[in-house]
Amino acid sequence: MVKNRNASCLGGTTCGRGVGVLTTIFASGLLPRMAKAPKTASSVRVPFTNTDGRAAFLHFLPLAQARIAAGKVSRPARAVSLVRTNVERGVAALLGRQEAVLAKVPSADFTPLQELPALAAALDFATSRVPTELSDGEIAALLAEVRPVRKLTLGQLDIFAALGLVPADRLATVRAGTGPIDTARDAVAIVGLFEEFAASIGTKHPFTDEHFATLTRAGNALLRLLVPEAAKDGPATIGSEAAVRDALYGEVLERYETARELGVAVFGIKGLDAHLPKAHTRVAAKKVSDPALRRDETSKAKKPPE
Repeated sequence: MVKNRNASCLGGTTCGRGVGVLTTIFASGLLPRMAKAPKTASSVRVPFTNTDGRAAFLHFLPLAQARIAAGKVSRPARAVSLVRTNVERGVAALLGRQEAVLAKVPSADFTPLQELPALAAALDFATSRVPTELSDGEIAALLAEVRPVRKLTLGQLDIFAALGLVPADRLATVRAGTGPIDTARDAVAIVGLFEEFAASIGTKHPFTDEHFATLTRAGNALLRLLVPEAAKDGPATIGSEAAVRDALYGEVLERYETARELGVAVFGIKGLDAHLPKAHTRVAAKKVSDPALRRDETSKAKKPPE
């Protein structure tokens, strides 16, 4: 990602440097990724612009995998549909002023930016491949399924521990802790204790295979869903669909930031957000400013139904 020393200015904060900002960005070599090497006809890379989600995903998948391998998955994707909308709008505005940009930044390379709509489509498709998290109601239903069986099986294990058939310290470890995550872990651990000490406890209990299957299924499902709050803002697990999504998300944001930096050349700092909105900005629909259009809309509204 291109590092802009005046990033705070691009975010909408008044910096008071005026033309000096453009001088810093475009005259001080802060756009190394945009520099053009001498190209021959055979070396020119044709931008990938197919916005079909599946096709774009397959094309950019190696790029995502390379980012994952390099450890460039630092934040989880959010508001993907909004990002895609803003990227498409911003890139269209910038490409519409391509000649004006090149007049001020002759070294600008538009190929990575021309690919942004397709890259955003790939991100959208990748997001659809990530397993959907269960609702709070569905999680509550799993917990309601686990808790009665957990209570009964723990009571039975208390009896076995008192009789010396199950180690009391092992049971104490299972009982330690509270909360939904601990309940899920208990469910899996309880089944493990019954299996581990089957030789001593045998069938000296009323529980069936269905009881243990319930604990195993619901307990493991809850463990996959109920991650600690502190882990939710971290990078996705490497090798997961979420990691591919987050890698593409990072690439989209980096390229779009480059587009915004170039946008300063033609739209200025004050006009930048109107043409290339920030990736996560919700842009309200524009009001009709042309008086003729306003009169036309008013006449339509007042026209009686036929």
